[in-house]
Amino acid sequence: MKIGILTYHFVSNFGANLQTLSTFGYFQNVGHDPIIINWVPEDLEKYYEKVVPIEQNVAFHQFAKDRYSSCLLYTSDAADE
Repeated sequence: MKIGILTYHFVSNFGANLQTLSTFGYFQNVGHDPIIINWVPEDLEKYYEKVVPIEQNVAFHQFAKDRYSSCLLYTSDAADE
């Protein structure tokens, strides 16, 4: 069965990456076809770009890309108006 997992895991925090990886791995191990729907609030992404060194952001993103399939879902304040 295909299972979509909606999460915000591209935050520069390995805890978020590991939680997503373990959920993805669980569903895969029990025979499902999981995909991560990576919810990205644009305002929060801009904040992390300002406060987290670029090398660190690249490392977190690469960690996720190397371990599970994901599709992006961007949101912005403009969408709420």
